Amino acid sequence: MKSVLCILFLLLAFNAKSEITIGNFHSVDPDQSIFRGREPKSRVLELASLEISDVIILKNDTRGEVVKELAQLKQMGITSHHIPFRWKGFESVQLACEQLIEGIQVLKSVKKNGGKTFFHCTAGEDRTGALAGLYRMMSEGMTRDQVLEEEMCPRGYSDGNEHKPYYVTSSIHKELTPIFFAMARQIERGYLSIDKLNKDVCKTLKVYPTKFKCRP
Repeated sequence: MKSVLCILFLLLAFNAKSEITIGNFHSVDPDQSIFRGREPKSRVLELASLEISDVIILKNDTRGEVVKELAQLKQMGITSHHIPFRWKGFESVQLACEQLIEGIQVLKSVKKNGGKTFFHCTAGEDRTGALAGLYRMMSEGMTRDQVLEEEMCPRGYSDGNEHKPYYVTSSIHKELTPIFFAMARQIERGYLSIDKLNKDVCKTLKVYPTKFKCRP
């Protein structure tokens, strides 16, 4: 009971300020019911001011940080969806594809039910960017190049963040970008859409090396 009262007090205190300081925080859809950003950590209370109903944690737990956030969200009455998506060293292309589709299924379901979703990985750039890009291709009919130029690269995807270490960007180029490109092809060919979120597509997903880089 004491912890609940403490949470309520903090929520009221934050709502009085109503300022979002979560890093790389952006709206993803036109009606502002879907948001993306960095791992909120101590700023998780800020989500209350936006009336966020659901949070997607698109990352694997490496230091107990996911367990801690899940507990915070539960105390706040926010529904959590943990998808343990890695930024490198994927168990398989199929699993990575299925996890991204799972994220889009959550976004679609929450939006349909009138809720608001915030999703994040760690930096809110690569895994978060891939999910945002795929969602916008499906929901807005944007092309792969459009989401790269308008949604992903400007918000730090891969070398879109000039300060990102080479060992990170090189891993993104090698593993995540080819998966994103492969799923984008399935969207553009009509095999994957917001109304056809069929994970069977992932069983035969073909990935190829790419030389793509975000332009400075």
